[in-house]
Amino acid sequence: MSNNRKLNDSTWTKSTFSDHGNACVEVLVQNDSVLIRDSKFTGDPTSQPIIFVPVTLWSEFMSTITDGGKQDRPRGIPGVNYDATNGTTTLTDSAGTTLVYTEEEWTAFIAGIRADQFSLTCV
Repeated sequence: MSNNRKLNDSTWTKSTFSDHGNACVEVLVQNDSVLIRDSKFTGDPTSQPIIFVPVTLWSEFMSTITDGGKQDRPRGIPGVNYDATNGTTTLTDSAGTTLVYTEEEWTAFIAGIRADQFSLTCV
């Protein structure tokens, strides 16, 4: 069974491995960027932290995070920091926008990437 899904420009997408929970890494293609947000955010939607990754760097970003963030990160790709003490993963962009994910959220996102659920080649 294929887990391939299309990213599109009208719906926030999360990994099918997130067990339909409310705490997920969500992505949305909008114009020339892929937006990343945290579904746990409960504040004013207009102030929700969102990280933008250029569409041209999306595949490289996914490779970077499935590699554990160990390769060099080109400009435009958010930094990825794993904290072994509490199991969280933090994304930080060049403007200082930060998103913090639980181990379960990040594991589901990585599983979705490996299952080709966030590929732009289907768009």
